[in-house]
Amino acid sequence: INNETTHLRNHPFMFMDVTFKNYLGYTVQQSKEEAKQIISQCKQVDGECIFIWHNSSFSVLDGWSSWTDLHDFILQNALNSTD
Repeated sequence: INNETTHLRNHPFMFMDVTFKNYLGYTVQQSKEEAKQIISQCKQVDGECIFIWHNSSFSVLDGWSSWTDLHDFILQNALNSTD
């Protein structure tokens, strides 16, 4: 409104749980492969790998029972300093 500089910073996210499962129809394994590639690309440019994981995706309801594997995989790969 005031057309002035602020300290606001945008931090875009790289991927989201429901995009893999619901929108793209990926399996957990396909999602792991895609996530690993995205994480690797982020690391190459020293970027932030921010992802969205909904609380409901930790549930066994609606076909999410094996998807916690993907969440753990993402964290392990994102925290690992080498690919």
